[in-house]
Amino acid sequence: MFARFLLLLLLLWNASSLADVVRIAAAQSLPPYIISESNAGAELDVVREALALVGHELDLVYVPFGRLGATLGTGSVQAAFPLQPGIGHENFYFSDVHMVYANAVYGRADREWVIHNIADMGCCSVLAFRQAKIILGDDFEKMAMQNTRYTETALQQSQVEMLVSERIDLLVMDENIFHYYLRQYQRRQFDKRAIPELVSLYRFDPSPYRVAFLDLSLRNDFNHGLQMLRDSGRYDLILQRYFQ
Repeated sequence: MFARFLLLLLLLWNASSLADVVRIAAAQSLPPYIISESNAGAELDVVREALALVGHELDLVYVPFGRLGATLGTGSVQAAFPLQPGIGHENFYFSDVHMVYANAVYGRADREWVIHNIADMGCCSVLAFRQAKIILGDDFEKMAMQNTRYTETALQQSQVEMLVSERIDLLVMDENIFHYYLRQYQRRQFDKRAIPELVSLYRFDPSPYRVAFLDLSLRNDFNHGLQMLRDSGRYDLILQRYFQ
């Protein structure tokens, strides 16, 4: 394993000297997956290093998550992530799965909500991330359309605070994003005893994401680099760095 990792570092160093710049749109601030303020994050590092292994360097453009497909469709960038195949994406070449998000429903432990299935969420005020109705399946979309207290937001950093203050009953969020913002909220609080226990009440099926490309050969390059990253063990090290 160590020998393969050293070989990977050598390949990355050699590739960086001959890099071909690729303009890519990334979702604006999905920490710890994409941290736009520092051009880092688990997902961003995976994409960057996979492309570097096959001789490509990132030129990043940050756009709102909901605008990724439209931005790629204009041809102003050569690729975009994270995306899933679907309506409106027929002309894109999708990579192998490079990142899996794990979405869950969270609530305050002292409220003792019982959520056995998605329909059970219809009794509560629910705040979810933007495009959750599209991403989380038909049953979730049905609940969201029937629930007059369902809303979505692109400002995920506010979700944890809204749950703590009981402005919402439930929030729907990726587990790693939830823990990232919960830690940030805890650091800001002077009296830690005032923070209630927040618990996971329901987990959705994993949501696999891919990088979408306009060019088939570039997509194939990325897939090759991604496999090299996995085989070397470097992929797991990147995730361990950000997911705690």
